[in-house]
Amino acid sequence: MNPDMLEAGPADAKVLSVFDFDGTLTHHDSFVPFLKFAFGTGAFYGRMVKLAVPGLRFLVRQISRDELKAQLIRTFMAGVEKAWVQQKAEEYCQRNWARLMRRRGCCRWSRSWARARW
Repeated sequence: MNPDMLEAGPADAKVLSVFDFDGTLTHHDSFVPFLKFAFGTGAFYGRMVKLAVPGLRFLVRQISRDELKAQLIRTFMAGVEKAWVQQKAEEYCQRNWARLMRRRGCCRWSRSWARARW
């Protein structure tokens, strides 16, 4: 979808821009590296072991990429406090922003954000 395009809707509707962080704004997918950063190496690999069977099921096409990603999210985020995730996300952003973000994607996001009516 063109990030400069907005779907038609009610004049007083709020606008929400959603991006897939697998290359739209970043140079590469940042979700798994974020999980490793947030949980630490030991806990990260401990939880990744739980994804061995779903990973194999994905490889033999028994489950989709979306189903595997949903399992990844459940494995890491079940029972985790929102405030903790937000704190870790801010720390991750501070350490990795310049290395991760695409300048062109950020410019498009800024234009979209400026058009949003809150």
